[in-house]
Amino acid sequence: MKTNFKNIAYLIILIIIAFTSCEKVVIIDVKSSGSKVVVQGNLNNDSVPYLVQLDNSVSYYADNVFPPILGAQVKISDNAGHAEVLRELGKGYYQTDSIRGVPGRTYFLQIISNGNTYTSYGTMPNPVPIDSFLLRPTLNRFTHDTTGYRVTCKFTDPIGTGNYYKVVISSKDTAAIGTTTGRILSDKYTDGQQLSVTFRTNLIANDSVSIQVQSITKSTFDFYNTLTNAEGEVGASQFLSSLPANPTNNISNGGLGYFAVYAETKKTIVIP
Repeated sequence: MKTNFKNIAYLIILIIIAFTSCEKVVIIDVKSSGSKVVVQGNLNNDSVPYLVQLDNSVSYYADNVFPPILGAQVKISDNAGHAEVLRELGKGYYQTDSIRGVPGRTYFLQIISNGNTYTSYGTMPNPVPIDSFLLRPTLNRFTHDTTGYRVTCKFTDPIGTGNYYKVVISSKDTAAIGTTTGRILSDKYTDGQQLSVTFRTNLIANDSVSIQVQSITKSTFDFYNTLTNAEGEVGASQFLSSLPANPTNNISNGGLGYFAVYAETKKTIVIP
């Protein structure tokens, strides 16, 4: 116990020095977890074909260059008897040709790379309809000119706890073209209620904005939730650097990342 206490005290002192010194940068020696397979895969009821991206992780302090995994065998199957081996596109990307996402079906991912096998699975939830998708102008308090819009999406959670969501807004935004951001929610305290999510934007006339309500599995929610806690936003890039505590994932055999099986509904509005 004394050794652990000394180590903790030593790390605290290093952190204090790093934040208070103007002359010297101190980097804490984080033990490397070694290179691991990193999976980013999405399968839904709408967009086809589906892509699975495979990379190797790098050490935490290494440059953000993640070596793609080439020559892997990637297979997706479902519990209805459909299966296919994905076509390799290069640069770590593998693509489906025929399989389709259907709510209620369970999908299985198998990856064989360098003699190792990695698996994951998920059952696609039912899509949840969007009740309303509204724009409310943001006004300059002095001139009362419109400076942007608040985008609000409302949808009703089905009765019965255990529903999880990722709400994604994508816009062709004049101030920041191609912006995309997301929020994650669960119905732990809102079972059967109408949920509302609002985004602030810099949209102006003729810009467009799209909203997606994704019904996701618990394992996907857990991944995004722990990733959000680590990064402060919903994303999937920094964990490629073998963080000291990687986010929860649903890849077997020590793999990192996620295989997200979800159903979505979406709407698009053009600013008049």
